[in-house]
Amino acid sequence: MRPNATPPRHLVLGWPFLPEDFPQRLERLKQRTGLSWEGVAMCLGVDVRQVQRWRRGTEPCGGALFALFRLADRVPGGLELLLGDDAGQPWDS
Repeated sequence: MRPNATPPRHLVLGWPFLPEDFPQRLERLKQRTGLSWEGVAMCLGVDVRQVQRWRRGTEPCGGALFALFRLADRVPGGLELLLGDDAGQPWDS
């Protein structure tokens, strides 16, 4: 059986960009961890200046983004904090 080329609507994520309020979501995750920004950077394996850039709106990418979601997954409710109320919904709908 061939896989379906057209994905179901609930799997379509829309634009491949982070939501505009990502810096606020990152702040909420930091608060949930109880860590300083330096501690968050250490957990992610990035320089604290990189985390500061994310806080100003630069999008994390590659391994850093993967590490951020792995960290969020280890914090109770962390993924929901990053994904927001629209978890499971296309961002552009």
